[in-house]
Amino acid sequence: MKIRVGGSSVQIERIDKDRLLVDGKVLTIDAKSLESGRVEFMVEGKPLSLQVQRDQGLLKVHFGEESVSVRIETPSPRSEPEKEKLKSRMPGKVLAVKVKPGDSVSARQGLLVLEAMKMENEIQAPADATVEAVHVREGEVVGSNQPLIDLILEPGA
Repeated sequence: MKIRVGGSSVQIERIDKDRLLVDGKVLTIDAKSLESGRVEFMVEGKPLSLQVQRDQGLLKVHFGEESVSVRIETPSPRSEPEKEKLKSRMPGKVLAVKVKPGDSVSARQGLLVLEAMKMENEIQAPADATVEAVHVREGEVVGSNQPLIDLILEPGA
């Protein structure tokens, strides 16, 4: 985690319950959270008492006569693309594969044709997407619940 104090940033990582790595230096700590935002620490055997208050997205930290505003910067979560794995709903034979990996497809676009129970069923894209993988080929007989095509959905799709 990165903490910004004034114009400086400090990188802090927890090693275990009693040790922190602060900008590459290992510190042994023992912290007690007390009433009303007061925290007492033992850092490398030295006592430190802080008063902490939340104020408009910042933490105001008071120690002795000193006071600083601290902003904890957390990286925004990396959004993983949403994926959709299309599977056969019943056994059948693949009559046509209309896409290949890397193709961009639109919602309701036909991806493949599957013959099941003497009927042709077009498998369509559920949303705008990119084809990630095609697991079948023309003429292949597929079983129920067998993977057919993997899609990466467009954001907001």
